[in-house]
Amino acid sequence: MVHKEDDRQRLKQLDVALQMMATQATRKLWLAVEKFGKALAWFERGATAGKLTTNAQLDSALKEKKKSEKQKTKLLKAQINIRVHGYGWARFDTAGPSSTDKAV
Repeated sequence: MVHKEDDRQRLKQLDVALQMMATQATRKLWLAVEKFGKALAWFERGATAGKLTTNAQLDSALKEKKKSEKQKTKLLKAQINIRVHGYGWARFDTAGPSSTDKAV
């Protein structure tokens, strides 16, 4: 009789643990769907955002004199988001040493 009661209690504990795992898995799935949706939106934006696909094109766009610093900053932020979220970039490396930044 004691074993039967212990088994029932253990079964209840396992059932609670299983429900918690299912809830966590569902939450992770929804987070993944949300992340994918955001990435897809950034990817599509990258495909239509003035076709700035190379560093040279981005540099040229940032050097335009008719754009204000605020516009250039907005463009750069958008391009970073497109590359990180839309294209999945994880690293940004510079092409070479910088005369203005000793850390590069």
